Amino acid sequence: MPIVDEKMMNGLAVFASGYMKRWMEGNYDQLMETEVGKKLKSMKPTSKYALEAALYALMAYADQNVQGNTPVSKFLKEVAKDAPPEIAKRFINGVKTQLKTDAEKLSNPEQKLAAQSLLQLNDKDLSELLRWLGETPRQDLSEVAAFLDSLSKDELQRFCSLSPEQKKLFLELTKVLQR
Repeated sequence: MPIVDEKMMNGLAVFASGYMKRWMEGNYDQLMETEVGKKLKSMKPTSKYALEAALYALMAYADQNVQGNTPVSKFLKEVAKDAPPEIAKRFINGVKTQLKTDAEKLSNPEQKLAAQSLLQLNDKDLSELLRWLGETPRQDLSEVAAFLDSLSKDELQRFCSLSPEQKKLFLELTKVLQR
């Protein structure tokens, strides 16, 4: 019988990571007050969303590549997976206000109306939609924009709740039905 129970050690690692994540909150706040943090907060909304996606990709990479089933690897994995969304949350704050200001400056009434429709979405749906649009091939964007513009607010919210694969399938089905 082992001297130290493996389940207990793994549980302690997860427990300790909770305290570490809470302690890191203040460090993330301090990061946003540095020159780097100020530059992050001053980026254009599209750059912020692209950086957010990159941070989440880094999180997925850490999830898949931090190997081992030791208490230390569990602890590191938990803390590493927490950092990207916490950092992103801090530099994304205020993006919607910035986007609304930018939308008001649009001279094309159709573009202005489309932008205002998108900005009625909650932050989570808007962020997911922009991330998905960022992954959409450039040649498809005008077709996707026309489709999104044709949706009511409720339809747009429902569309946003779909997974990326479901969105793609839905658009393909819409194309078939329009023929």
